[in-house]
Amino acid sequence: GLTVANGRSLDHGGGIFNNNGTLTSSNNTISGNSAVFGGGIFVAHNALLDIANSALSDNQSTVDGTGGSGGGIA
Repeated sequence: GLTVANGRSLDHGGGIFNNNGTLTSSNNTISGNSAVFGGGIFVAHNALLDIANSALSDNQSTVDGTGGSGGGIA
Protein backbone atom coordinates (compact mmCIF):
# COMPACT_ATOMS: atom_id res chain seq x y z
CA GLY A 1 0.00 0.00 0.00
CA LEU A 2 0.82 3.68 -0.08
CA THR A 3 1.91 5.76 2.91
CA VAL A 4 1.09 9.48 3.10
CA ALA A 5 2.99 10.84 6.09
CA ASN A 6 4.16 14.09 7.68
CA GLY A 7 2.35 16.40 5.25
CA ARG A 8 1.42 19.89 6.38
CA SER A 9 -0.97 22.53 5.11
CA LEU A 10 -1.80 25.93 6.55
CA ASP A 11 -5.28 25.50 5.08
CA HIS A 12 -6.95 22.24 3.96
CA GLY A 13 -5.73 18.64 3.59
CA GLY A 14 -2.35 18.11 5.20
CA GLY A 15 -2.02 14.64 3.65
CA ILE A 16 -4.62 14.61 0.85
CA PHE A 17 -6.95 17.30 -0.55
CA ASN A 18 -9.77 15.69 -2.57
CA ASN A 19 -11.60 18.44 -4.46
CA ASN A 20 -14.58 17.30 -6.53
CA GLY A 21 -13.02 13.89 -7.32
CA THR A 22 -13.30 10.27 -6.28
CA LEU A 23 -10.71 8.83 -3.90
CA THR A 24 -10.48 5.13 -3.07
CA SER A 25 -8.00 4.15 -0.36
CA SER A 26 -7.35 0.46 0.21
CA ASN A 27 -4.53 -0.98 2.34
CA ASN A 28 -2.90 2.44 2.83
CA THR A 29 -1.57 4.44 5.77
CA ILE A 30 -2.24 8.14 6.33
CA SER A 31 -0.39 9.37 9.41
CA GLY A 32 1.35 12.30 11.03
CA ASN A 33 -0.23 14.94 8.79
CA SER A 34 -1.55 18.33 9.91
CA ALA A 35 -3.77 21.10 8.57
CA VAL A 36 -6.30 23.56 9.92
CA PHE A 37 -9.06 21.52 8.23
CA GLY A 38 -8.64 17.82 7.49
CA GLY A 39 -5.23 16.92 8.86
CA GLY A 40 -5.16 13.55 7.12
CA ILE A 41 -7.73 14.02 4.34
CA PHE A 42 -9.92 16.96 3.32
CA VAL A 43 -12.93 16.16 1.11
CA ALA A 44 -14.42 19.17 -0.71
CA HIS A 45 -17.48 19.93 -2.83
CA ASN A 46 -18.95 16.85 -4.55
CA ALA A 47 -15.94 14.64 -3.80
CA LEU A 48 -16.40 10.98 -2.86
CA LEU A 49 -14.27 9.01 -0.42
CA ASP A 50 -14.12 5.23 -0.02
CA ILE A 51 -11.68 3.83 2.57
CA ALA A 52 -11.10 0.12 3.24
CA ASN A 53 -8.42 -1.65 5.30
CA SER A 54 -6.47 1.60 5.71
CA ALA A 55 -4.96 3.16 8.83
CA LEU A 56 -5.44 6.82 9.74
CA SER A 57 -3.39 7.78 12.78
CA ASP A 58 -1.78 10.76 14.49
CA ASN A 59 -3.26 13.34 12.09
CA GLN A 60 -4.03 16.76 13.58
CA SER A 61 -6.46 19.53 12.74
CA THR A 62 -4.33 22.33 14.09
CA VAL A 63 -1.27 24.14 12.80
CA ASP A 64 0.79 26.58 14.86
CA GLY A 65 -1.75 26.58 17.69
CA THR A 66 -4.82 27.55 15.65
CA GLY A 67 -7.88 25.39 16.05
CA GLY A 68 -9.45 23.51 13.18
CA SER A 69 -11.67 20.53 12.45
CA GLY A 70 -11.27 16.95 11.26
CA GLY A 71 -7.94 15.62 12.48
CA GLY A 72 -8.32 12.45 10.41
CA ILE A 73 -10.92 13.44 7.83
CA ALA A 74 -12.91 16.64 7.25
